[in-house]
Order: sequence, then structure tokens, then C-alpha cells
Amino acid sequence: MRKINDIFHKIISFVLSFSFCLSSFANPIKAYAQTITKSIVNDNHIRVRTGAGTTFSIVQVDGKDLKLNAGHVVTVLSEIENPSDSNCESRIWKNIEFIYDSKSYNGYMCGDYITTTVYEPIDDSDFDAYLINEGFPESYWAQLKELHAMHPNWKFKAIKTGISWKTIVDNQSAATGKSLIQTSYDGWKNIDTYIYSTNKFRDDYRGGGPGWYAASREIVSYYLDPRNFLSEIDVFIFERTSYDPSNHTLEGVERILKGTWMENKIVEGTTKTYAQVFIDAAIDSQASPYFLASRVIQELGRSTPSSIISGTIAGYEGYYNYYNINATGSSVPSEIIARGLNYAKSKGWDSRYKAILGGAKWIADGYINIGQDTLYTQKWDIVGDLFSHQYMQNIQAPASEVTSVYRSYLEMGIIDIGFIFNIPVYDDMPSSPVPLPSKENPISYLSSISINNNSLTTFSYDKDTYHYTVSSDASTIDIKALPKINGAKVTGTGIINLEDDVTNIELVVTALNGNQKTYKIIVTKSAEVNANIDEVMVNSGMKYDDNFIWGLELGTHSSVLINNIKNVNANTNVSIMNSQGTPKKEEKMSTGDKIIISINNETKTYDSVVYGDVSGDGEITVLDLLKVQKHILGSAKLNSSSSYYKAADVSKDSNITVLDLLKIQKHILGSSPISQS
Repeated sequence: MRKINDIFHKIISFVLSFSFCLSSFANPIKAYAQTITKSIVNDNHIRVRTGAGTTFSIVQVDGKDLKLNAGHVVTVLSEIENPSDSNCESRIWKNIEFIYDSKSYNGYMCGDYITTTVYEPIDDSDFDAYLINEGFPESYWAQLKELHAMHPNWKFKAIKTGISWKTIVDNQSAATGKSLIQTSYDGWKNIDTYIYSTNKFRDDYRGGGPGWYAASREIVSYYLDPRNFLSEIDVFIFERTSYDPSNHTLEGVERILKGTWMENKIVEGTTKTYAQVFIDAAIDSQASPYFLASRVIQELGRSTPSSIISGTIAGYEGYYNYYNINATGSSVPSEIIARGLNYAKSKGWDSRYKAILGGAKWIADGYINIGQDTLYTQKWDIVGDLFSHQYMQNIQAPASEVTSVYRSYLEMGIIDIGFIFNIPVYDDMPSSPVPLPSKENPISYLSSISINNNSLTTFSYDKDTYHYTVSSDASTIDIKALPKINGAKVTGTGIINLEDDVTNIELVVTALNGNQKTYKIIVTKSAEVNANIDEVMVNSGMKYDDNFIWGLELGTHSSVLINNIKNVNANTNVSIMNSQGTPKKEEKMSTGDKIIISINNETKTYDSVVYGDVSGDGEITVLDLLKVQKHILGSAKLNSSSSYYKAADVSKDSNITVLDLLKIQKHILGSSPISQS
């Protein structure tokens, strides 16, 4: 009997524990059981004002107009009628609160641009199970459940890519030009493309051009993360872009084209409007006409279309390319257009109708019909030959295209039909959505280091560690450092106590966005101070590198240079010869002079550089001007590794150009002396 009771208790314990497991698994995603009231901005670039009307000023953030884009969530506090403001069609202004760049704001917006929806409570346990069965990670649940509460007929499919998060971010954030962004925010530009000498980021990528930058790893991660686009509007980047005649209507296309250069316009050579032609293209290609219309707007612009469809480009008269297909491979706009039109010509797109239908067929066959059937996958290639087959370089394009599509669905009253959204899931994703990164400058380099008021001439922004020797009785050392970017912070400078024989000093540079870089100075006490050439040169305050010495004022005598070096260490041997090998004593230093320095069995030879003295006579005259001119014209090129080339580069930009010619000319005329520093 006791054995039977034991068995009974074990069965009961198992049942209870199993029930508990099921309960704890299901409860975290229990369906919404409360009313949801949600207000969102329904269009892009909508200004927020300080009062209820367009006569009031625009709210400013960092000196710029505050504008909200479609999908931005706001809280409506009150409504104010302004009958005299014809710029707001409804005449109703709404006082709103919202978060922008992690800060709370209050302002006013025309009610036409705010959509408020109230969703009744639901308790859909079937949807809970559906999310689990689909394989959506827990970090997707809250947003998908909110969308389901608002639109119960929408279907969400988890696309399990089998790609690790690190792998896709590594591939898509490489500074190759495949992921570009048009932005003024340095924090969103790829740090690997920063050019120290110009203090700028590279913006000459093929297919992009000026103003288009390789996107930073952080901003690429943000736009890659599907969880950042599960709002009511943004989720349409995951909508299937194949043609569905039951959902895609002529009226819907017309709404998408409203306010653009294609609105109610007849396509040249036909009797049809652009909206009707997009329907024809959809039937022919089986691509969504909403997608096609939005893509043309994205590629060509809303107000004035690109000249790639003008039909008047020399050599390509009568040819058109509505989707910018193959319009890439250069950073020069005219070359980009020529490449696109050359492709149009090869395809026989010699009418606007052919170009719209032909381009649609090209997109459908090349992307939609091979599995890249959402805006997301057409940008981020996660199908087949991974990461290479991408329709667009602009990482923001998918999110910017869906606004007009969403508004069209909303205005037609079909927003609640059974849309299907294919939403990617990656392996080893972060536990929560990737946040929008800082817009601030990410550069954490130094521009200079000085020790005991002498510039560290061996300094290089990308060199992390420096060695410095002081006398054995030194008790302190004075370290100064300047950041490359104004506003960046440097710690570790000042008067440092030298209590040990070896002191490690760390200079930490913190960029405006929080990035940090550490420079190390290892200070060693020694009875033999300045016992090697580098230590002598550093303490002499002279500018030098492995090959050259420069920074001498024009007319400096060789004896002055010798004394400067020997004053640091009297045991140093210094000899100077001209370019012909004749020793110099009390003569002016010239470009091309050889400076030989020896100490403790170490010998180094440097070439002297006097900026502007290209002829090597110690003066700056018309002769130097002629030598630079001949180099630029190509009739007498200077050796790029020589001291004469360096002397000709008076602008110090590593190139010899007309700018250098002008600087030498101004020096000769006396209007602007050449700096030797």
C-alpha cells in the first residue's frame, strides 16, 4: 500500500511540475488585456512648432528645426482649433509630448499628420502559441503582440536565416561602399574611413558620391536589427513585394503617387497615367505596384526627377532608366547616369513605358522571384549568395520607402487585411534591440604630445607607445597633449611625479561620442640621459622622421643646427654636408643637405628640408617657382621620395599642386611668408 502511495505521489508531483513548466513558459507573452491608444506621425519631415499654427516658430534642437518622421510615437495632450491657418487642412492643432534623441519635448503639430487609433482589449492565447511555434525570440514578442492587438489579421513569419549576428554585421559594415548613408552626423560614419590629414571622412564611393559615407558599424547594426522596425509603419519593410491583385489597386497606386511629379500625369507615348502603367508593370512582372511606385520615388525623387529619365542626355537620347538599374560604379553623378543609360540602351528601353515595365521585370526576376521579396532583403542580402546581391547601397532606403505605402493602405481602408510579413531572425542576436547610436564625432586621436614643453617629434596619431628617458635625479615630468577634435577630453596630462625608476603614464582621449583611445609614455630614469639619437632629437625640439629634418627657419646657419643638437648631449657628433658632399660650417641650411648624427656607436643620416627651397640653394626665388611649375606640367618631375619633393609641398598635403605654386609666389612677393613648422 505504501509503495502504491509513493507511486501516486510521484505521478502527482510530475503532473504539477509539468503544469508549472507550461504555465511559466506561456505567461511571459500573455496576450494584451488592456485598451491600447496609440498616436503616431503619419508622414516624413513634419515640423514641430512652439504654438498652434504655422505663424509660431519651429522648435529647435542644436540649432536645427525639429522634424518628426512617419512612425514616431507621440502623446496627444489636447487639441486646439485655429480656423485662420489654411496651411493645416483640418485647422486642428495638437499639443504633443514625445521623446527625441533620448530627451522629452513638448510642442504642436497639425492634426492632419497625426493618426490616433484605439484598440480594444484582446486575449488571444492562440497567438501566444503561434509566436512560440514560429520561433520568434522573446525580444520580438512585445512588439509583435502589440501589432497583433492592433491588426489581428496580420501574419508574421519568422525567417530563420541561420546566420550569426556577428557574421552579418561584420560583412555589412565593412567600408567597401555596399552600406552607405547620407548624413552630417560624424558618429554614423565609418571610423575606418577617417582621414587624419584632412580631418574628414571619405565620401567618394562608387554609386554614392559627395555627401554619401560608409556607414559605421553601430548604425549598420541598428538598421540591420529587425526589432527596430516592428512599429505599425516600419514593419512594411518586411511585407512581401510580390503582386497581390486583391490588395494592390489602381487607387492605392494613385495615393502613393500623390504629391509627386507623377501624380495624375500621362506617361509620354501612351494614353495612360503613371498609376495605370505601374499596374501594367505589376501584372507583367508579378511585383507589387506599390513597391514599384515607391522605388521610383526613392530612386528619382519626389519633386523633380533625375535626368536619367529626361531622354535628352547626349549619346542616350530617347532612353530611360526609372529604377537607376546599373547606375553605379562611380562617384561622379554624370558618370553614374551614363552607366544607367548605357544599360537602358542595351535593353532597348527607348520609351518610358518600356523602361517602367522592363525595369520592373528586371527587379522581379533578379530579386523578388529568387527570395529577396521584401525591402529588407533587397538591401540586406540574406538569401543564396550572401551579402553581395543587393539592390541598394543606402541603408536607410527600406525604412524611408514604406511611409507612402502605409499611408496608401490606411487611406484606402485596407490596413487590416491579411498582410504577410517575413521577419528575419539571426543566431546569437543581442538580448535587446540595438539602440540608435550617438551622432557625435567618434574620433579619439591626439594631435600632439609635448614633454617638458618640447614637442614629441616622433608623435604619430596612430602610434600608441612612446619611450622617454630623464636624468636619475628627476622628480617630475610635465606632459601636455591636444586632442585632434575640439571638445574631446584628454586625461593623464599635467605635472607627473616620478617616484620609481620606471613610470608608466597613460593619456586617455575620450571622443565626443564616448569612444576612447589610450596613449602610453614610458618614462625611465637613467644616469645616461639622451643616450640615443631619438632621445637627443626629441629633446632638441626639432622636427624629424626617419628620413628628414625640417622646421628650420629660412636662413638658419649650419652651426646653429649643430649647437642645438650638441646642447642636448655634448657627446653627440654632428656633421653637415651639402648635396655634393662638401662639409658645411657657417653656411645657410639648404634643402638636400646631409645631416649625420652619431652617439654611442649609433649613426643616422637625415636630409634637410627647407620648404619652398626646391632648388637647394637655401633661398626661395623664381627658380624654385619654375621647378614646381615644371613638375606640375610633367616636363621635369621631382622624385616623390626626395627632400626636394617634400620642400615643394609647401601646403604639406602630400601632393604638389597649383596651391603650392601660389604659396611660393606669395612668399616671393612678400605677401605671405612660407611657414617652416
